[in-house]
Amino acid sequence: MDIDITIHQEHSMSEMIPVKDLTEEQFQEIVQSVVMGETTLQEVKGFSDEQMEAIYSVAYNLYHAGKYADAVQVFSWLGIFNPFVSKYWVGLGASLQMVKDFEKALNAYAVAAITSTPEDPVPHIHAGECYLGMGNVEEAMKAFRMAADFAKNKPEHSKTRQKAQAFLEILAKQGTPK
Repeated sequence: MDIDITIHQEHSMSEMIPVKDLTEEQFQEIVQSVVMGETTLQEVKGFSDEQMEAIYSVAYNLYHAGKYADAVQVFSWLGIFNPFVSKYWVGLGASLQMVKDFEKALNAYAVAAITSTPEDPVPHIHAGECYLGMGNVEEAMKAFRMAADFAKNKPEHSKTRQKAQAFLEILAKQGTPK
């Protein structure tokens, strides 16, 4: 099954939110509420969690179908509409990483780390991979160490810990800085 989704970036924010029906004061209140993290565009536009999950499934499927540029667009949309959901940022980071846009992927993983559960090792292992892609072995090792430390004593992250440790061992054997 082939999924075709297009996100049109030429639409302005004012077209996405029906501001024509709002007073200037109401519009400013909404903007301030979103900026202050008191509400999200998801809430403003009335998207349910189930609808967001369905859109996430589209992005996830695009990623797994190798349509990374399309996945970037959908994950970006999700992150804009609800920036507090870590998996949107992990998906965006992974999609950007696959198109070798490592700097933007690192930014997405940084947001994922902030919005995820405390000491989630997943964004850090992927950040380490991005640093390797950029040739920054020292920062990669820091990220892998952090991932391994955060995965310690967390059985659900045993594979992440093993992967981080494997990266660290390989890099240590190559004589890279500790």
